[in-house]
Amino acid sequence: MELGLATRRAAVYGLVALGPLATPTFAAAARHESSEVRAYGAHGLGEAGALDDDGVVSLLAEVVATDENRFVRACAAEAVGCAARRAAALRRLGQPTPTEGAWAAALLPGLALGGEEVGTEGGAGDASRQKSGVLKFTTRNMVRECASISALSICANAAALPSVPEADWLALIATLAGLVSARDGDPSDDDRFSYGFEVQALHRLASGAGALPTAVAEAAAAAVAEPLVWVPPELLLADGTPSLEIEQPHFDTERFLWVPAPEVAA
Repeated sequence: MELGLATRRAAVYGLVALGPLATPTFAAAARHESSEVRAYGAHGLGEAGALDDDGVVSLLAEVVATDENRFVRACAAEAVGCAARRAAALRRLGQPTPTEGAWAAALLPGLALGGEEVGTEGGAGDASRQKSGVLKFTTRNMVRECASISALSICANAAALPSVPEADWLALIATLAGLVSARDGDPSDDDRFSYGFEVQALHRLASGAGALPTAVAEAAAAAVAEPLVWVPPELLLADGTPSLEIEQPHFDTERFLWVPAPEVAA
């Protein structure tokens, strides 16, 4: 019997309510032949997977890196952040700290995709622009976007995730900085949604640097040393200068809030 979407979704919610007891079921689902079932399995591991099971985040990392379906990879990337938030909440409540600390490393394959899978198949779709030339909807990469959201969750909860290895923090910082930097990243990248999450992740990590290893704190501080102002490629002339006056948001490094960027002369 073919189960409908509503039935499968209800089953997922029921399993999530069971908590860690549902881990084996979600893990098996994450390896199912159906991409829809794999997506539900990844989502369930993030929502309820046993945090003291080293295999949970390892399986999500595998899905992020290797699954043939980008929607499944996106679900797994988002699930990593969900699991990390749960781990951080447990620590703040004084409950046993999970043994799994590979949160940051699990996201790197999703972030490394960069603009490779822009605007096709599912969810966040193609760049859509009005014929008048006015930007209507930007290019979005769903795997990178979900990985960026999870990176923000991990960076915002860094103080409560002491099991993350220093090398993983440094790799995550380098990856995020490379994606948002015109020097180290791709200047033609106009995935502004992911960009926003990546910039915020770096600033949240820098703002909590006191709880991090010295090398991580220094790397985070260096990544946000300069205000980041992003100009869409459509508004640049051939020589790379803005073609008209625009106002883009950027981060104020003192308050960590979005503030208007200085006006750019035509």
